[in-house]
Amino acid sequence: KKIYIISGSYTPALLKLAQKFNIPGENIFANDLIFDETGNFLSHIEGPLKRNHGKLQIVRRIPGSKIMFGDGITDLEARFLVDLFVGFGGVTKRAIVEELSDIFIYAKSLTPALVLAAGNDGIQKLLKTKYRKLIGKGIDLLSHPKYAKLKKGERSPLNQFKEFAYF
Repeated sequence: KKIYIISGSYTPALLKLAQKFNIPGENIFANDLIFDETGNFLSHIEGPLKRNHGKLQIVRRIPGSKIMFGDGITDLEARFLVDLFVGFGGVTKRAIVEELSDIFIYAKSLTPALVLAAGNDGIQKLLKTKYRKLIGKGIDLLSHPKYAKLKKGERSPLNQFKEFAYF
């Protein structure tokens, strides 16, 4: 699976995060900064992520099936281009994101994102690694209505994870 980070944050910070998780630098889309020769900040470069529909423009260019995690309006703008939109309210809960997400995460943890992104095959592999506890925590959080909510009338993509409950 390919992982992309599309954020209104700044490229240097996200490149460090991406390196930690072995995400290629070319899969990072953020706002670029300009520094002087001594490393002092000078300015930022105006790009698509500084305006509305910027994330939409980038998501449109990524091929294949997509799961998107987001917490704001600019994330929601791209929800029609992805197979599953997961709203995240663990830091700031925005009512419109909660209302329009296929799944909404209330927990402060991103472990539900790991579970959803990994899918069945990925979970089976991760259960045999040092990430086993994170998978268990993610499944627990996704299974509890206090920490996750499905859009009404939607068939639950979470049913596929029930088989892992006793691993």
